[in-house]
Amino acid sequence: MHIMMTAVCALSAATAFAGATMELKNAGFEETDRNGYPVGWSRHPSWHGERAGHNGSGGLVFECSAEKKQKGGRPQQEVVLKAGRRYYVSALVKTANLVTERPTPAQGMGIYLEGYGDDGKWKFGGGPRVFANGTTKDWIKVEFITREVPDGIVRAYIQPWAKRCVSGRAVIDNVYLAEYDMQPVAGVF
Repeated sequence: MHIMMTAVCALSAATAFAGATMELKNAGFEETDRNGYPVGWSRHPSWHGERAGHNGSGGLVFECSAEKKQKGGRPQQEVVLKAGRRYYVSALVKTANLVTERPTPAQGMGIYLEGYGDDGKWKFGGGPRVFANGTTKDWIKVEFITREVPDGIVRAYIQPWAKRCVSGRAVIDNVYLAEYDMQPVAGVF
C-alpha cells in the first residue's frame, strides 16, 4: 500500500507542471553552417560547434585559455516571451577544467534568458542558481524557472552562458524552453 501511495503522489507531482514547449531552432546543435557553426545561434569567438554533444551528437563548445580570456557577450537565439508568464529553461552541460573567477557554484557554464524593452534597455533576466564548473564526470542538467515576465518586453534571447569563466572547456546541448504553468493538484496524500 505504501508503494502504491508513493507512486500516486509522485505521479500527481509530475503532472502538476504543464506548459507549452517553445520551438527553438537547432536546440541540439545538430545543424551547422559551412564553417561548422551551429545554425540559428549568433556567433561568438570563444564558442564553436563540434560533435561533442550528449550521446555523440552536435554540441555548442566553449573553449578559452587563461591568456586569451573570454570576451563579453555570448551566443544567443531570439525568442518570444509573453508578459505575465513564467518559463522553465534547461540545458545539458559537461565541463573539463573549467576555471571561474572564484570557486563558487554561482559561476560556470549555464543557460540564461533575458528580455529588453522598446528603448533597448534590459528589463528582465534569469539563470540557474547552480552552474557547472571544474570537471564534470557526466552531463549535468542546469535548469531554472523565471519570475513573471514584465510588460513591455519587445526582444528576448536565450543564451548559453559562461558566467565569469576564465579558462577551460564546456559543452552545452539540448537547450529547452517552455512556458511554466503550475496546474492545481487534485489532492495530496
